Order: sequence, then structure tokens, then C-alpha cells
Amino acid sequence: MPEGQETQIEKERTASVLLNPGDDGEFGAYVGGIISWFSPRYRVSYVRYFTDASGPLEGNYVGMDEKSDNWKLMHEASFVLNSSKAYRAGGFSFPFVLSLKAQVPTHGLNTPKQSFVELFR
Repeated sequence: MPEGQETQIEKERTASVLLNPGDDGEFGAYVGGIISWFSPRYRVSYVRYFTDASGPLEGNYVGMDEKSDNWKLMHEASFVLNSSKAYRAGGFSFPFVLSLKAQVPTHGLNTPKQSFVELFR
């Protein structure tokens, strides 16, 4: 087990441990549509991560699996602008897809509030 700032661990200070990551899952529903080049969408989802399980852990590794159980409820709105069909039909000079998405968690347990906006081209 590491001590101080060392990067190499002596063989006699190593240990075998069992760490079994918890299962995770996501359930969500969305409503949206396609209107010509535009695709708006609203989504709500529930994300759940179940507790990690570990074997004997000594030193500063004790409690590594504590508070690993978490969940969050998120809202997401997205807007996509897609010219590929118009390009194939000869109505536009080049194809492109531009996507703007905003995600905001509203409730949760043991999870950081990670709100973000994403622009993809």
C-alpha cells in the first residue's frame, strides 16, 4: 500500500482485495418530433447506481465503498438542426448536423449537481 509520495510499491506491502462495482441503470422517457430540418426533444430520466461491495480493505482504503449508492433525476432539452435530407434532394449546398442540448439534474442522492450545455456539430 502506498506511503507518502511514492509511486512504486514494495512487494511485501501489497494486498489482494475484492471490489465489486455496483450495478447501474437508467430509465427515461422523451417527447419530440421532426419538423422539416428541426428536431426538438424533451427528456426526463432517472439514473441509479447501486452500492459497491468490497472485501477486506486496510489502511486508507477502508470505507472506499461507503456512500457509493447514488441516484439522480434529470431533465434534458435538445434541439437538432439537420440539413442532410435537403442536401440529398438538392435543396441545400452542403450537409450538416448541429445539436444543442441542455441537461439539468433536479433531485439526487450522493451525486454532484452536473448541469451542462452541449453543442455538437
